[in-house]
Amino acid sequence: MKKINLHDNIKFILVFSISVLLFTFSEFSKSNYAHPKFELAFLFLILIIGIILIQFYSKNKEDIVKITFITILIFGVLCVFTTPIMDTPDELYHFYRSELTSEGILFSSNTNDFIDTIGTVDEFNKTVKNQKNGQPVGFTVFESNVDTAPINNSKTDFYMPFLHNSFIGYLPQAIGILIAKLFDLNAVWLVWLGRLCNVLFYDILVSYAVKKTPIFKIPISLVATMPMSIYLASSLSIDATINGLGILAIAFALYMYKSEKSLEIKDILLFNIIVFLCGTCKITYILLIFLVLLIPMSKFKNKKMYLLTIFSSITGVLLIFYLYTCYVSHTINLPTLEMFFNQSANTGNSSINTSNSNSLTSTFSIQKLKFLIKSEIFGFYEQCVKLFTFGWLTYTSQILSTFSLIFYGLIGFFYPENSEIDLKYKIISFLVILIIYSATFFALIDYSLYHCPDATLIRGVQGRYFIPLLSLMPLVFNINKNKRFKDMDLWIFTVLLIILSSFVMLTIVCYY
Repeated sequence: MKKINLHDNIKFILVFSISVLLFTFSEFSKSNYAHPKFELAFLFLILIIGIILIQFYSKNKEDIVKITFITILIFGVLCVFTTPIMDTPDELYHFYRSELTSEGILFSSNTNDFIDTIGTVDEFNKTVKNQKNGQPVGFTVFESNVDTAPINNSKTDFYMPFLHNSFIGYLPQAIGILIAKLFDLNAVWLVWLGRLCNVLFYDILVSYAVKKTPIFKIPISLVATMPMSIYLASSLSIDATINGLGILAIAFALYMYKSEKSLEIKDILLFNIIVFLCGTCKITYILLIFLVLLIPMSKFKNKKMYLLTIFSSITGVLLIFYLYTCYVSHTINLPTLEMFFNQSANTGNSSINTSNSNSLTSTFSIQKLKFLIKSEIFGFYEQCVKLFTFGWLTYTSQILSTFSLIFYGLIGFFYPENSEIDLKYKIISFLVILIIYSATFFALIDYSLYHCPDATLIRGVQGRYFIPLLSLMPLVFNINKNKRFKDMDLWIFTVLLIILSSFVMLTIVCYY
């Protein structure tokens, strides 16, 4: 391996350092920090980490898997400890569901609003609600005693709207929580170890996805390492598993599409299992099964195997959808949903008009179809912005969001890929993206109308729901075959470092 000195990468280091410094100091103000020495110390740490990673990227520029794994690991660990407790979307409920899983409660047919949990969950809930006049904003260890308080194992009733969520998406978090319990650590370690196990599991999934895909390795790596991806993976959210499995499913489909040898039953079976697991965590992603249509018939040993694969995939989708809807119908009842919506209303997020909600949500109509299409079109930019809005959609940076959107847009359209993609397969990929995108909005029509009957667009949809689909975007929209400039990949990862470092500093500036 060629030895690379610091001087060889001085231009990358300077661009990185100056960019992060300018962004950080542009966010500083007297009103948004309580610990200026901590902020400056953390800024220094971020700059040192960035310089080390630039050197690492330069020495390992051909090993995209290693770059992906190390980047997620380092920034994931930073996010685990700096993101305020319970600050990611619905993290309190994910914490409760993870805690139940750690106790071996994998399935539940309970339709009550309140279920027993450990007292620490309720204590965290009260601390969250006490922030900023009841707004759902997380808290740091400087604002509470969670870093010194012991785990409260006494049982208490707690409201839980996520019982229907698959336990599969909470296994990593449950392992971390179980470790904290076994070693009788302080309460905060229930969250920190749960987060650590979650981000490590996500890191393994997406790093393997980058290794597996024969094309678009860097674009897929950039999706896996984008700020929102790491932010969610470093929380207790089920989104880590959804995004990890979704990206892996897409990478596996690309592998089967570009495989130079005939596919075997085990290849198809493994792909189906990955999609099945992802679909149990988020039902709309069961539609990724239709990516089997990307595979040319020539990749199979014979036509019979090809037709059998397509048939088994479609029937599998129908069976999973049926089982899932049957299960959910027994775990979500109207009183529970009504209470969930009323809680949102009490925090100022929305309001409910129950007098006409039943008539609005009972049937599908032309009016609903127009509502769906309008929301998909006019809500697209909003979802893009939400990809870079953190907390409970409470803080962001317009400069960082705009810069990041431009960067990822350029990667999607112009990152060079020599592999030829037939128009047929571009169309199939686009249709899969469109169907999942539409299905996500469709699934929330009744939620939105019940929640706010006067809404002009479907509410409740967030950009983070579509992160795995970004991995398919280059397959559809890429128009650059081989045009590159000098040190292109190193410049790309330097820009990624700027975005990730600025995002972490944004959290520090806003909360510390």
